[in-house]
Amino acid sequence: MSRAQLTSTVEQNTGGAVAPFVAGKNFLANGAMELAQRGTSQSLGTGNAYGLDRWFTTGFGSGQAFTVAQGTSNPPTGFRYYQSITQSSASSTNYFIAQFLETSDVLRMAGKTVTLSYLYKIPTNFSSAWTVTAYYSTATDGNLAPYNTRTSIASSTLTNTTSWTAGNPLTFTVPSNATSFSIEFGNSNSTVNGANFQFTGVQLELGSVATPFSRTGATLQGELALCQRYYYKSITGIAGAAAYTGITRGIANYNGARTSLSAWLPVTMRTTPSATIYSPQTGASGKIYDEDSSTDVSATIYGSYPAVISQVDTGVSAGHSVVAYFIASAEL
Repeated sequence: MSRAQLTSTVEQNTGGAVAPFVAGKNFLANGAMELAQRGTSQSLGTGNAYGLDRWFTTGFGSGQAFTVAQGTSNPPTGFRYYQSITQSSASSTNYFIAQFLETSDVLRMAGKTVTLSYLYKIPTNFSSAWTVTAYYSTATDGNLAPYNTRTSIASSTLTNTTSWTAGNPLTFTVPSNATSFSIEFGNSNSTVNGANFQFTGVQLELGSVATPFSRTGATLQGELALCQRYYYKSITGIAGAAAYTGITRGIANYNGARTSLSAWLPVTMRTTPSATIYSPQTGASGKIYDEDSSTDVSATIYGSYPAVISQVDTGVSAGHSVVAYFIASAEL
């Protein structure tokens, strides 16, 4: 049944129209795949990585070669973007792409019925079927990747389709003792080079009926603020000498001594983030850029807090202007 049909059914049962956009009803951030602070395309081969904001990707097997990207070509009606995962090796590879919810959100749905809805297509088939699965655990703010402790609640197998399709809504009850939770799209042991899976419009909401998609942050700006609770990159690329954006600027205090830089984060993060400082000129990690001497200088972050990051360096001449940018992560 389509989302439109489902909405019509609810209207008949309740005597009124369901509001198509309700802030906060969707437990999942970036369900429309609009935000990609880490970049719009990533080639992954081993281990784990966050791709598009809030979506965690795991790949393992003999191949471990695939690309995760923010797709823009022929999205479904009503959406601008989708997430695409493409196998780039003929070797056997397993894929799992998931979103983990922190405990404060999980407690809102513990013991209640929820429904997951999503849109997907598979332009080039994999050698095995994709599934979507809900997991939970009793950990606090848990990362429920495949190799971590977790228990399956419900699962559904996706049918291969070359056109955008509303997946069968997955309705289930979240265990009352759940304190961590994840939604995961997965595929095991595919051996097809060039196989491609695309999905967007992912929504998890209270109740047994899938309603029209809504950003949990209501607006795109609200969604960005929510994603920046978990990850923030102060610059979108290496600016070079021509211009700097999203940087922190300071003046060296005196020759050979410490120069302090403090970067206020746009939102308070989920917890104290792990942070790295970079030179905006070269992109070198653990460096700041001395604009007066046109050199990178080693730097160390000495204070990382949910709302601010502070840094200190040595060896910059007094009065020199120094610049840096930061990456901060408070992901689960």
